[in-house]
Amino acid sequence: MYPDDLGEGDITFSIDTHGIDLTQWVRRFGASVRENWITLSSRGTVVINFTIDRLGHISNIDVAEPSRAQALTDNASRALQRADRRVQLPPEYPSDSADITATFHYGPH
Repeated sequence: MYPDDLGEGDITFSIDTHGIDLTQWVRRFGASVRENWITLSSRGTVVINFTIDRLGHISNIDVAEPSRAQALTDNASRALQRADRRVQLPPEYPSDSADITATFHYGPH
């Protein structure tokens, strides 16, 4: 699990690393998601599963656990969609795609 601490909320990413260090990649990817993520004043959590391919194309976005507040779920989904093709998988990643779970935590923690 890789945290991307934001202060008023955070995002954690879970990915099969295949034994390589993805810390820098997760930071870059997290920054591209964070650019479009609005940390609303509500509290809540949204869990989204998705796939990213070698070129950074995001697909198969599936909201596994929506927030009770639809605005939080929509905001998290939109942030992922807008990160599409902004950060490619690292060349040393052994697969053509990666399945990732992103957990968006809204509110202070």
